[in-house]
Amino acid sequence: MNIIIIIFIIMNIKVETWTVRTFIEKIESGYLEKPKFQRQKRWTSLPVKDNHSKRFPNNKNYIEFLFRNGNSIEPISFSNNMNKFTNIDGNNRINAVCEFLSNPYELFPEYYEDLFKFINDEKNEIKFEVANELINNYFKKLNYNGIMNFKYKDNEYCKNYLKPLSDKLDDIIEELQNKFKVNRSIDFRDRVSLNIIIYNNYSTTELTTVFEDINSYKNVLTEVQLLAASLFDITIDIKNKTLENELKLILINHYKSIAKNECLPCHVFQMEDDINGYDFIISFQIYSNKLCPLIQPLDLSKKGKSSGKSLFNKLYETLFGCIINNLNETNVDLFIDEINYSIEILNSCLSIKTKTIAKNINDNCILLTLIISLKRKGIAKKKVIGIINKALIIYDLFKFIDDKDDKKYYQSNYNCLKVSGGGGALVNNYLSKIIMNPEKIIEDKDIDINDVIEKIEDNDKYLKILKNLNIKSSEQLIMILSDDSL
Repeated sequence: MNIIIIIFIIMNIKVETWTVRTFIEKIESGYLEKPKFQRQKRWTSLPVKDNHSKRFPNNKNYIEFLFRNGNSIEPISFSNNMNKFTNIDGNNRINAVCEFLSNPYELFPEYYEDLFKFINDEKNEIKFEVANELINNYFKKLNYNGIMNFKYKDNEYCKNYLKPLSDKLDDIIEELQNKFKVNRSIDFRDRVSLNIIIYNNYSTTELTTVFEDINSYKNVLTEVQLLAASLFDITIDIKNKTLENELKLILINHYKSIAKNECLPCHVFQMEDDINGYDFIISFQIYSNKLCPLIQPLDLSKKGKSSGKSLFNKLYETLFGCIINNLNETNVDLFIDEINYSIEILNSCLSIKTKTIAKNINDNCILLTLIISLKRKGIAKKKVIGIINKALIIYDLFKFIDDKDDKKYYQSNYNCLKVSGGGGALVNNYLSKIIMNPEKIIEDKDIDINDVIEKIEDNDKYLKILKNLNIKSSEQLIMILSDDSL
């Protein structure tokens, strides 16, 4: 019984309510931080709409919500270990509150209209245009505390130019202050409270599990962000130490870049740190893209339908199965070798100058899977270059077929690097077929290049592509593509 009680005390969950003022004091005192597996903030400062007219969460709307309700409602989660609080969930909400308090003008410029109108009014005898601009900029940069405790003497230009007009200006400034108070009467920092859940004395492994559990049901994280938590405890030992150092340098820059404009102190990657599974997947894709532009660059900022797995996450699972269960030293070494081989093949192809295929993750995954599957089947490197070179050029050329029905027909039947109109299941099925028998895929999709050229040779964009490829005529292109030894 005593053992059970001790365990409960050592590891438990606590629910608290902090005012915004208390919350900010903890940040400024260095008690709060952001862990390595926590996602980068994604909310915009102001409302925006995507192509489907759906409004994404944003800082302004969240602050308006807090003004209306006086409470965060949904809790912000932290772990607590030796009075060091690590954020598990709520990073966007934290950043929204911090941005509002540090730069209220950024979120609510409309509140300042009367003030700026008064300052810029010629009748008020602020005689120098430069003074007007400096005063305007001073108010724009004032933080919440500066607005609530505004004093003319704190700024030389306000003291010299606005103080004499204080009998008129005091009411305008008071009105601005009231707009930033809850119910026009109570300081936002004292009236608004945040619900906080604290996980006491949880291990890093337990916290990553909590992070996954919290976010798996919200449908707001990208798959790659959940992967960061899933692969956190898988350490990758890379045999090639030169490559390992290259990846570590990439990770140093990566973690610096995603820490920009974050409210909480973020993880800093150092050369002596181990590379975990997530680190390997993202850094090796960045590394590979630098060596070959036909490999898709990494973009973790995508939202909506484009926010699924990264290219190398998807490719690794295509080649080895579930990444969480199969990310081991043997497979990682093989994956590195096969990607390096693919880079050699792609850098030998003419389409290295067009880079079109790098824009589509599914097409890019099909391309790399085809190269690796041909290698696994023992096809000679010279022949693989010829096959891939032709496939990439045809991939580019099909775009210039003007007739929509013809284009759809050719894409569906003869483009071995694309699944037309296919969702995830169709793409995955096609990838499985490539791995089983890549030569049959090439054979089934083979086409006489003359058929394609006849349909596009008067297209200006096609002629431009030839020029980019340093090919002088269609006849020369046909000769090149008929030579598998390219």
